[in-house]
Amino acid sequence: MEPDINTLIGGLIGFLSSLGIQIATRLMDRWGKLNFYYRINSQFLTYWGFSKTEGRISFALPLELEIRNSSNTTRVVRDISLALRKNGSLVRRMHQTEGIIHEHKHNGEIQYRDSFALGDENSSYSCVALPKSIKKENFFFTSFQNANNLAEASFDEIRISYYDERDKLHETSLMFFEGNWAERQLQLQEAWTKVEL
Repeated sequence: MEPDINTLIGGLIGFLSSLGIQIATRLMDRWGKLNFYYRINSQFLTYWGFSKTEGRISFALPLELEIRNSSNTTRVVRDISLALRKNGSLVRRMHQTEGIIHEHKHNGEIQYRDSFALGDENSSYSCVALPKSIKKENFFFTSFQNANNLAEASFDEIRISYYDERDKLHETSLMFFEGNWAERQLQLQEAWTKVEL
């Protein structure tokens, strides 16, 4: 009877040891984090900012984003979004543009078109960051406002957000910015800035 109990206790100790090792391994694989770096830059625009077309003011922001995954596990970054805020309150979310087509005309006729895909596969503003990797994505966010009620749509901050693989929302300030909807063209950026998410 005693050898059976010793065998049972030995099996239980072995099971608990292997379970503990698996849990510790999974925790160590998740050790590390996602780091985000951005710059306002574009392959298809020479500036960003506000412009007036057909009685509306448009706000266009081309965003290059690098996502560095320093963990040993695959991470999900879902629904990368920008929101315009005033004194901390939401004014509106910006539109995620799926792609851009530029038409090159000569004497009124289209000679050729350039197209630029945005986001990850299928123009998605979500992506998968593989272990120990850096992933670069190009995004283009827009917002439109009627020219007759600009004051109520003014904003002072642009915030970035995403959901992780557990559907937990992460949000932080991308930049403080005078969003008064006055027409102006702003220079693109060459330097990368770290986002503190």
